[in-house]
Amino acid sequence: MNRSTFINQLTKGLKEMGILDIEEIVKDYDSHFDNELKKGRTEDEVSKALGKIDDILLDFKPDYHLKKEKRLMSKYSILTSDLFIYPGMFSLYLVNLVIISLSLVSLLLAIYITFMMDFLVFIPVMVFPFSLFLGLSFLSLAVLSFSMAVLLFKYLNILMKRLGLWHKQVLKGQYLHQFIAVKQSKVMKMMCLWSSISFILFFIITFILGVTMTGDPQFWEYWNWFN
Repeated sequence: MNRSTFINQLTKGLKEMGILDIEEIVKDYDSHFDNELKKGRTEDEVSKALGKIDDILLDFKPDYHLKKEKRLMSKYSILTSDLFIYPGMFSLYLVNLVIISLSLVSLLLAIYITFMMDFLVFIPVMVFPFSLFLGLSFLSLAVLSFSMAVLLFKYLNILMKRLGLWHKQVLKGQYLHQFIAVKQSKVMKMMCLWSSISFILFFIITFILGVTMTGDPQFWEYWNWFN
């Protein structure tokens, strides 16, 4: 079965069952096709792996899960679960804020060290070319932490949206579909990859430079950084 036929039959079946948020469900399956096709699989292979339309529709039938799996929850059990879920989500947003702060601090340090500034007494003045590569290390760290923060923020927002959809379906006596397809951000993923490689590379070069310039593996002591 090709992609178009699969999506059309799925949409038709969901409409006949009176399922809410058909557009969101179909969009997830459509995104799943996109992700799998990029991996080199054919439309027929993807649709076959997903299973028969009738079996998929069975997952959305409220009575089926009420009788067979009892996965629907009462309003009180939803409230109880939210007491644990939302504090955890809030903590993850705080972690994301810390990562963003790390990105900003790393960027400021990159500028300060690269240009060998000396107005902060608690940061020692670096010598060239050591300062250049150390600054590039912090710049790479800034890009890495920024791209990680963007990706985390995106996934947290998607998760919050799915939680809202889950609440609606449970309260309406419907079952939330099992997989959630998320479009990957290629730009952010590439930024994460290359910035992490750059950070490791520049850090190694910086260490080698420090040892070479001072003749001491503990070059920070030679330059009296902490005295």
